[in-house]
Formats: sequence, structure tokens, C-alpha cells
Amino acid sequence: MVVLPFTYEIPLNLMRVYNKSELELKGRQPFSCEPLPEEDLLCLENVWTYLRACRWFRRIRTNGFFCLGGYSYYLGKHVAQRSLAIHFDSDSLAFHCQLEGSEEIVWVPAQGLTKAELMGELAALHTLPTYQLVLPFSPAAWRQLEYANSLMGTTL
Repeated sequence: MVVLPFTYEIPLNLMRVYNKSELELKGRQPFSCEPLPEEDLLCLENVWTYLRACRWFRRIRTNGFFCLGGYSYYLGKHVAQRSLAIHFDSDSLAFHCQLEGSEEIVWVPAQGLTKAELMGELAALHTLPTYQLVLPFSPAAWRQLEYANSLMGTTL
């Protein structure tokens, strides 16, 4: 954990994902009203590099689906109840799945790897001016307001 002046605390692994050095992050004005440009800081190539180093193992359900990272992927009922090893290919942005006891590799396109999906619903709040908040007229807007309230005091 790197502790920056004026109560900025940025984990080292986030600095790697955001592709910014400690000195670049220290250069921010401590009490400025500008929102953190997280979407600009997020480097997808670093996320893909991290995923490329990982390997997962899953069991395929009876309906032919397996879950990874909150997303469901379909391989077919003919491979139900089998285990598979999964690794990420950053060139094709896909998961390569190898079924248990087989040399066959099944290619499945990865889901949820865009900046908006990785950042969640708070990305919309960062596009607003700092003096303006969304009025909670819809359940989604109310949820965003609750998220923003939970972040109070974390950006300064």
C-alpha cells in the first residue's frame, strides 16, 4: 500500500492496472474538485496481462453452462458434468477451455472485459460535473446515488 499526501491511499496492484507510477499519481491536487479520471487511468492491456497469467478450473453443470467471473458460458449438454481447465488468450480476448481427459480446446469469447463493465455503474457518475448529481427518479439512479454516498470522503 502506498500512502500519498493528503490521505490518498492507492494499492500497488491498482497502480499497475491503471498503468501509472506513484509519482504521476502524487501530482494530483489534493483538494481539487475534479473527479478521479478512473476510466482514463484503467489500462485494459494490464488487465489482460493479469488474466493471461491465471488458470481456472470449473465443472460444467447439467445444462451445459459453466460460470466464470459472474458470467455464464455455454459449452453444450454433451459435455455436462465434466471438468475443464480455462486460461485467457489476450490476442483473441477469449477463454480457451480444455475438457478433462481430452486434448480438445474449446474457444469461448470473454464477456465483461470493457472499461464500463469492469468499472460498474459508477462510470456514469464520473462523467457528471462535480457540482451536479443525478436526481433519483429511477431505481438505477437511486442505486447510483447510494453508491456515491458510500464513496463520500474517499476521493479527497
